[in-house]
Amino acid sequence: MSMVEAYVLDHPEFQMCREFGHAMRPTHRDYIGKASGSAFTLLKKLKCRSCGTKRIDEYSSVTRDLIRRAYEYPDGYLLVGMTMSRHDMRSWNMERFLAERAAVEEAEAA
Repeated sequence: MSMVEAYVLDHPEFQMCREFGHAMRPTHRDYIGKASGSAFTLLKKLKCRSCGTKRIDEYSSVTRDLIRRAYEYPDGYLLVGMTMSRHDMRSWNMERFLAERAAVEEAEAA
């Protein structure tokens, strides 16, 4: 069993996010740190519809630039002691699809 397969079996709820990225939706907006005059930091909070990962973006009200981005991952999402890229997840899914397709074609030919 491959590392990817073991991970997907343990955490199927994270498979789509690992391959395609998070499906984030905004959940909250607020501002913090009102400083001199009308300058402040805008907070945008987002949550992934698939796995529940939370993202917090902080923007400058003056420059409109992203100042900081932080993530809060659900238990089991982070990989400890291993790495897995989107390519790894895509390759595993492709191999699984091709094997299933070959089995269907073989059954149809019989």
